[in-house]
This record gives sequence, C-alpha cells and structure tokens, in this order.
Amino acid sequence: MDLRANAYDIIAMWDFTTIAKSLFHTNSIPWRNVMISGQGLDPHGKPMHKSKGNVVEPMPYIEKYGADAVRYWASSSMLGEDNNFQEKEIIAGARLANKLWNLAKFVSMRCSDYKNDNAIPSSPLDNYMIKSLSQCIEKATQYFDSYDYFKARNTAEELFWRFANDYVEFVKNRIFANDTTAKRLVSMIFLDLLKMFAPFIPFVTEEIYQELYAKNGAKSIHIAEWPSKDTLKFDERLAQEGEKVYKVALFIRQWKHNQRMPLSGEIRKTTIQGISNEALSDLSVAMNIKSVEVGQGAMEVPYTDIKLSIEK
Repeated sequence: MDLRANAYDIIAMWDFTTIAKSLFHTNSIPWRNVMISGQGLDPHGKPMHKSKGNVVEPMPYIEKYGADAVRYWASSSMLGEDNNFQEKEIIAGARLANKLWNLAKFVSMRCSDYKNDNAIPSSPLDNYMIKSLSQCIEKATQYFDSYDYFKARNTAEELFWRFANDYVEFVKNRIFANDTTAKRLVSMIFLDLLKMFAPFIPFVTEEIYQELYAKNGAKSIHIAEWPSKDTLKFDERLAQEGEKVYKVALFIRQWKHNQRMPLSGEIRKTTIQGISNEALSDLSVAMNIKSVEVGQGAMEVPYTDIKLSIEK
C-alpha cells in the first residue's frame, strides 16, 4: 500500500503512531504518501459526530438525487479543507449526471456511425477542442498523481461544460449533415471525459460506457485505460484560429439571444476581420451564417482583436 487517506484531526494520533509502530516492529514504513482531507461539517459548520447527533444521513439524498450526486458533494473541497454539507452541491452533482445522460443520448443517436481514424482535422474549431482536451488530460492527470481530486474534478468539469454547451452545439449542423470527423471527435472527447469523471460519478459513467463504448473496449470504464494526451493530434496554428472561432461564436450566440433570435436562426451576412479563411468557414457553419465577408466590423469581440458587423 502506498497511500493513507485521513483527515487532519488524526495526524498526530494515527499517522504518527502507525509509522512509529511499523518502524519499531518491521523496520519499515507502512506507506509513502498521506492524503490529508478536511472534515465533513454539518449545515451549521460543526464537525459531524454520532455522539453529537449532527450527522447528516446520506440515504434520503441518495434516494432523491442518486449516489453519484452525493459522491460529487464529497469531492467538493480542496485537500486539507473542511467540507460543509450543502444540498446545492448535491444538486450540482445531479445536474452534471443528468447532462451526461442527455449528451449520451445524442452521441448514441447521432455519433455512432463514423470512420475511426486519428488524422488531424482541417477544422480550426476541431483542433482547438482537441488541444483543450489534451491540456485538460495533462492537468487532471497531474492532479490525480498528487492525490488532488478536487482540482482534477474541476479541471474535467470546466472542459465538459464548454464541450457540451458550446462545441457540440457549434458542430451540430455538421453532424446533421453527416460529417464523420465531427461525429468521431464528439464521441472520442465524450469518452475521455467520462473516464475522467468515473472516480467521482462511477455509476452513471459506467452505464453510459456500457451502452456506448464497452463493445470496443475494456469490460468496465473503471479498468479502461486512462486518457493520454500523447494519442491526440492537432495543428497548433489551426488550434489558435479555432480559439478565435470559439470566442466569436460565443459572441454571436449572445447577440442572437439579445436579438431574440433562435440560436439556430440564420444570419444573412457577417463582416469580420482578424481570422483566417479556414476559420471563416467554421464560423459560417457553426452560427448558420449565409454570407461571411472579410472587412471592417463595428463590434469588438471581448478578449480578442476581432471586430465584426452582423446583418439579419
């Protein structure tokens, strides 16, 4: 065994005593790493103890929200920090699990028939998302290697919401047009995200894995190979252009919302400067723009040097 996990309140009693006794009896240490968590606190910020009668029973919340949602709450504090019981964190876990289910249904219906290859895509937006996944895997792996589960979960979750709410929406027109590259990437990225969520949301991720991926992989997601950034291929120049597409698409989506247009509604013309021809094509498909022209725009896209004008 290489790891001992416990809260900070028993470092002196259990950690020191166990190490001292192991050295005394066997001339060896029992483990090389100790993961120090905080304590579970009741809604009033007091440590939970049976003797105090303030333990929050998990079963009512498991029955209401599911076991995965309760596990999500348990991973909601940094190493060494106490974790106040807050139902809103369990609700956040249930929301995440529900989003995973909904996305799994879309992948099952729309993204199962694609050619499985590992070629670098020509789309800037695709390259940007692959690069984002590569960075996410690298960070989450480093955090897990240092037992920092909270940061690992947050890293995966930050990418997941960008993937599910933004990227998938931006490539839906391509998927509906039977673009096999878009289908492959959505399915591949979803699988890697499921694997990163599996330690926190083991039941939902296993059900989805069995439905979508088990026939071509390991028998269980919990023994499947951990994602590796080394298997991901992307073009750095296209990825940088894809980041511009992503930010401009977010801006146009908000513009549509402000104009009370449906998000899938067609824009007659957009004039824009500051992005490449490949990016123009990506943007046109992602935001359903009939005509995209290069030229001086009037509106500034935040956090970029891009300006654009939009005509309904």
